Order: sequence, then structure tokens, then C-alpha cells
Amino acid sequence: MDAYKDNTWYSACIERNEDAYVLSISGSFKWGGQQTYVGTIPVRSVYQAGAGIPDFFMFGDPHNNYYRGSVYYDDIKLEAWHEY
Repeated sequence: MDAYKDNTWYSACIERNEDAYVLSISGSFKWGGQQTYVGTIPVRSVYQAGAGIPDFFMFGDPHNNYYRGSVYYDDIKLEAWHEY
């Protein structure tokens, strides 16, 4: 398990494809050094097939009982793929 370093910028990407949500974080980590970590959550484990539930993303973490520090966001880009 790794950790973020104070006063360090990281690049994050959240992708929603047909099969999964993919989160990647790149930067200089406390123990792993310069890394890109990738995690995947299969869509079928989150939603029932054909449920028609919209996706929502938020910045931050909805916990306020044990987190410390600050987070800043910069250079945010939203890309949406359209089928024609």
C-alpha cells in the first residue's frame, strides 16, 4: 500500500467504458516513487444490467472524521464520447 506525499501534484483519470470504471493516479508517491496506479471496478458489480442509472462523479471524499490536509484541483477536462 502506498501513500500520497504532502505538497505534491498528482494526475488522475476516471474512465467509464462499456465494461468498467477505470481510475488511474500518476505521480510521485511516498513509498513507490514515480508510479501510475490503476484500479478497475466492473460495471456489472455496481449496476444491474439495463438499469438505466445515470453516472455521477464528485470531487473530494465524503468522509470528515479521519482525513487531514487539503486538496486542490487544476486543469480539469471532461470528455464525453458520442455514438452517431
